[in-house]
This record gives sequence, C-alpha cells and structure tokens, in this order.
Amino acid sequence: MLLQEQLSLWNDMAIKLLDVQRKRIPAGQYFRHEGLASNMLFLVSSGHGKLFIDGDVYPVKSFFVCHAGRGAGSSLRR
Repeated sequence: MLLQEQLSLWNDMAIKLLDVQRKRIPAGQYFRHEGLASNMLFLVSSGHGKLFIDGDVYPVKSFFVCHAGRGAGSSLRR
C-alpha cells in the first residue's frame, strides 16, 4: 500500500496522523526530545535499548510500542 493511501485511511479515523519521523540510532547513541509538542507514539521495529519518559525507564526490543503525552521529556538510548 502506498503512503498516500495509508494517510487517507488515517484521515478518516478518530485520530489524525500529523507527522511521521524515522530515526536510526547507532549503538551507544541516543535520541532526545525535551517537552514533546504533541502526543507521540514510539514504534521500534528492530533492535533493543531503553526508552526514558519523564524519569520512567522502559526496556525496548523489536516491535515495541509506547505512547508519550504532550509535554513529556523523552529519550531513546541504544
């Protein structure tokens, strides 16, 4: 399914998809957000690491999904 077809399906849902970001994090590195501008859904497709959301730590591995609310501080460490 093409991306445009997927986006049109999401636009018909009760939630709206506003932005999609893809990050590849090298081993030993991290990705950080200070105060999320909106709600965020983290989806990890492969690998492992730790997700920090407002001081709480979540172990991350393949096919991990987690929600962080607006204003939350978060970082993903591999």
